[in-house]
Amino acid sequence: MKAARQAQRDLTNSASDLAARHRRPVAPKRRAPSRAAGPRRAGARAADAAPLPVRRLLRLGLMVAVVGAVAAGAVGAYRVFASSSLFTLRHIDLQGAARAPRDEIIRLARRGAAGGLWRIDVEALRSALKRQPWVREAEVACVMPDTLRVTISEREPYALSRRSAGALVWVDREGVALGEQAQFKPATLPPVIRGLDEGGGPEAGEANRQRLLAYQQLLADLDGGRPPLSDRVDEVYLEDVEDIRLRPTDRRVMVVVGARHFRARLKSALEVLEAVDRRDLSALRLLRVSDAQRLVGGGRIAYLNTTHEERVVVGLAQ
Repeated sequence: MKAARQAQRDLTNSASDLAARHRRPVAPKRRAPSRAAGPRRAGARAADAAPLPVRRLLRLGLMVAVVGAVAAGAVGAYRVFASSSLFTLRHIDLQGAARAPRDEIIRLARRGAAGGLWRIDVEALRSALKRQPWVREAEVACVMPDTLRVTISEREPYALSRRSAGALVWVDREGVALGEQAQFKPATLPPVIRGLDEGGGPEAGEANRQRLLAYQQLLADLDGGRPPLSDRVDEVYLEDVEDIRLRPTDRRVMVVVGARHFRARLKSALEVLEAVDRRDLSALRLLRVSDAQRLVGGGRIAYLNTTHEERVVVGLAQ
């Protein structure tokens, strides 16, 4: 009896499994497209159906159009701001100009900002200001909406230079001519310089800087002991920095000192000149001066060459 019931249950399960395997799958229901979404989806399908290169060109064209529109708007806004009277120059804040001509600097600043602060060429204005003799450096800043700030670093007069025409002008430590002697009157005057290049250009500027370096070394050496000797020199000839020559104060004599040992060499030359003034033949012989007899007898000295280690060579005027 139990065996018959078990056989009946197994037959029922097998039939259920067979029916499940042969059941047809039911397809899901499709929703009808809405009328509003129909055109958009149709356009999207058309765009998606377009070839890939075409889609990329369309996107690139759209990006270019957007960028062009933004740029055009920016240019238009800039023109509106630049031409606005709000940015017209009304004030110039000039700082640091003690010796430089203020009127000329202000004139250059107004000309540079004639189109308004939005259109000013700062670098061009700085270059124009630095061409002024007393201006070593210039800084230009726009303080919106209507002020231009100009800060000047001036050159400092360092020595007097005798020009080829005979005039005396002040120069700074780079050899830049600043103005005539009367424009600046210090308590003491250093020896006058001869031989600076009066032309323009970078080569002339570099040559003058080298001459001024040699001049500074000369003065430092002359005044490096006691008593200082720079006040015993009227003029320094710097045409050749390896063959520097000096003209002692109140003398029409040239002293050749070369490129080093300036103090010792000038001191030897001064001792010779003083011995000649005293007509001290023994002192001249002690100094190993050639033609000592002629010097004592009234021979006029043209130059003294002190670059020889053992003696001073005296050149007599013909």
